[in-house]
Amino acid sequence: MSPGARGKPALIDAGVLAVRFNRGIHRSVVGFLVALVVVPLVSLWATYRTEHLNAQIVAIEESRLLVARALRYAVDEETGLRGYLVTREPLFLQPQRTARPALKELLAILPARFREAGFDEALPDLRDFTQQHAAWYATIEQPLLGDPSRRDRTALEESGKHFMDRMRADAVQIHTKGLTLVQRAGRETSQVTTISLVVTAIWIFIVAVFTVMVQQRAVRHQNRLVDSLLHEREEVGRLSEWRARLLAMLAHDFKSQLTVLIGASHLLEDFPQRRGDSELLGSLRNASYALAEMADNAILLARAQERKIMLNRTAFDILEVADAVIQRYGVEREFHLHRSNPIAMVQADRSYVARVLDNIIGNAVKYSDQPVHVYVQDLPEFIRVTVVDRGIGISAEELPHIFEEFWRSDHASWKHVGSGVGLFIVKTIMEAHGGAVEVMSEPGKGTTVSLKFPRAHSVFSVAHTAVPA
Repeated sequence: MSPGARGKPALIDAGVLAVRFNRGIHRSVVGFLVALVVVPLVSLWATYRTEHLNAQIVAIEESRLLVARALRYAVDEETGLRGYLVTREPLFLQPQRTARPALKELLAILPARFREAGFDEALPDLRDFTQQHAAWYATIEQPLLGDPSRRDRTALEESGKHFMDRMRADAVQIHTKGLTLVQRAGRETSQVTTISLVVTAIWIFIVAVFTVMVQQRAVRHQNRLVDSLLHEREEVGRLSEWRARLLAMLAHDFKSQLTVLIGASHLLEDFPQRRGDSELLGSLRNASYALAEMADNAILLARAQERKIMLNRTAFDILEVADAVIQRYGVEREFHLHRSNPIAMVQADRSYVARVLDNIIGNAVKYSDQPVHVYVQDLPEFIRVTVVDRGIGISAEELPHIFEEFWRSDHASWKHVGSGVGLFIVKTIMEAHGGAVEVMSEPGKGTTVSLKFPRAHSVFSVAHTAVPA
């Protein structure tokens, strides 16, 4: 074979290698250019899709939160109505008056929120919720508010429970569907992330960092929404429990006093000769005072819960109030009033101060058969009123709990006395005045209660103010 013949295959091989090399370079360049163009587009698409899904998740969670809030307002309406029907106290209608416009506003904006979130599948449940509430308001609330003594009140209340159960069921359906849609959006988010990671192998780190940042932001937002939802549920549960306990306390204590009134009235009706019986008349008077006190306590409890205790502060001599309270209980127990000065001027709400002193002195009379000592000290910064009895006392285990709402002692002598709210109200009133209450006690040796009231700096200064506590 000639050298020329041998050189041709070598040249061909070199050309093939050159072509293959050039083709490889070309493919690399094309691949690089494609990656340079496609990868950002894929990343942008993935980013857009992820943001859209996260926005949908946030919108759905916000819709679920608004539904929970709407259910809470409906429960507030129903609870306020029940409280009013039991006590006939208009204060219980305050939550109902505030909840209804808020609920009406929510139900007006929720359909648009659902459509914006792509949550159309829950619209029938929302419509049913709205219809059930409208039916409850028209057929239950309005008739009962118009005539609370209707003969069919019990039947209407049972029907009202059916409407409320339907509303709760609708809310649960909306939450369930929302959770399913959120999970579906979460899965789609994961799929988009996976595709973008596979396609953008070169830019895996950047895409991963970006995705993590987006997901972390979504998770933080979702966590905030979940925390808010949990807080709303806990608040609904706490208020429902408080109202249930208040209604139970009122029902029990009101019933016991009403039993006394009804029994005494029957005696007066059946035995006219007993109409001058001082003991029977005294039981009627005491039961009436007890009912009035329980009604006032219920109002104060509701105001304390809403932090709306209004004070009409004036300057007055607290010795006059103490004398009036002592005269009320003077027929039951011997009192000794000790005063450091002829007058002791305080800057406070006179009616609330009278309530505090009545509660503390009344407790001393209840739990002691010995003389009660009342000390009034005019100090530079405040006026101190101290009530000392030599009664049954309070154990060290029970002493930290005496100011708790609805707390009642397990002590045999305490079990069936009081409603468990008196000292809670005392502490609330004292804190509203910027004062303080302290209790020292020992079983079998008695109890000492010290009250600190804000001192009036000038006898002639009078400040008529009404400020929230």
